[in-house]
Amino acid sequence: MPPVSGNTESRPGKPVQGQIDLPGNTSAAAAARRYVRHLLGVSHPAIDDVAVVVSELVTNAVLHSRSGRNGTVRLSVMDANGVVRIAVADEGNAFSAPYVRDEPCAESGRGLRIVSTLAKQWGARSLAAGRLVWCELAY
Repeated sequence: MPPVSGNTESRPGKPVQGQIDLPGNTSAAAAARRYVRHLLGVSHPAIDDVAVVVSELVTNAVLHSRSGRNGTVRLSVMDANGVVRIAVADEGNAFSAPYVRDEPCAESGRGLRIVSTLAKQWGARSLAAGRLVWCELAY
């Protein structure tokens, strides 16, 4: 897996895509936010929502998968035709599939609720060596 790749030349109407492998530790979410701001540009119309969603998905991958134990998380981003597609692949977890938590008084666990609110659609699927959670944000 290459650590960083992609087209970082952001111009209106031109598709932009890239991916980065991040360490499965507490610095991953901040690195992911910096990466999408660099890839899409700070003036991108959906950059704030993209940064929030990326932060939530990467944090979940680090906290709830084997990636958080000295593993890696792969972030992929594609921007084309008014939609930003984000995918986060981790090293999996045998305990549970991602779900939107429905406990309004819980102290944590609102990441996927935020993602489902901001995204036009999202989902998860198993991979041979882990899991992939994706979403699409329209702008």
